Amino acid sequence: MQTENLFELTYILLDKKTVTAGELAAHFSVSTRTIYRWVDALNLAGVPVYTTKGKGGGISVSETYALDKTVFTDAEKQEILASVQAFQTLSGTKAQNGSTQSAISKLKALTGSQTDWIGIDFEPWNSKGEEVQKLFTQLKTAIIERRQVRFDYFSMRGESKNRTVLPQKIIFKGQSWYLKACTIPTGEERFFKLSRMRNLVVLTEHMLTSAKTASAKSESVTAANTAEPYHDEVQPKMIRTTLLVQQTIMPMLLDEYVLDSVADNHDGTCTVTLSIPDLYWLDNYLLGLGDGTEVLEPSFLRERIRQKVANLAKRYLQ
Repeated sequence: MQTENLFELTYILLDKKTVTAGELAAHFSVSTRTIYRWVDALNLAGVPVYTTKGKGGGISVSETYALDKTVFTDAEKQEILASVQAFQTLSGTKAQNGSTQSAISKLKALTGSQTDWIGIDFEPWNSKGEEVQKLFTQLKTAIIERRQVRFDYFSMRGESKNRTVLPQKIIFKGQSWYLKACTIPTGEERFFKLSRMRNLVVLTEHMLTSAKTASAKSESVTAANTAEPYHDEVQPKMIRTTLLVQQTIMPMLLDEYVLDSVADNHDGTCTVTLSIPDLYWLDNYLLGLGDGTEVLEPSFLRERIRQKVANLAKRYLQ
């Protein structure tokens, strides 16, 4: 157990640079005296750990120190290699990227075993993939260089707006890529779907002071709220819905949602319950499932669909 703790302590110091003995004691649920004993043990093992006193002081590891490759097991090396190969695919860094290929070659040499056991491809079946990958590369550069970006965006309300934001992170959620960003000048945190962006430009402006404050606030809010909204609107209201569907509709529902229950009926249909966001596209989504779907509950949603069907019938029968 102490060996595992010593490794974890080393990783923490490499990541955090400087940590107080009190913080480490709280993390490991031990006394500060134990932490100092571990520091002595690391020094005896050849890990250059030192302590500094005063404001901003604490326990640190030399910046020139790096863990030897033998710390990782063969299984861990293979997991790292699979992660790098996956990143190569999803980030658009194909074989022409020399640094990525070099890293993969070195990791393959370390593992010395079969590594081509999994294939990961985040591109859609249509030609949209190349456009999203181009956006991915531009946004990655902007995030690393802390630069603002400007783009035209089509929201779920069907509105087209020109946005200027400070990008923070690229996120893959569900089946789509999103950009987490702070809006300029309000500093509000929003999520933008990459496929809805047009005319992206990486600006020369770096992070504003107001954006920096908003970014710090955003991180604290995100840490306290695990239910992040992955879109540029407010968190949608979820409604519990009961549908009567034909068997042919089931694959489409299963691809999109987690179904709470599925009951097979004698006539070959299914009665399913699920929670679905009550957003602007909901009625059109349900209508898009065709005559193989009937909304049973809630009553207000059933009435909304009935009204739309009546309006469509009136329009096409004129």
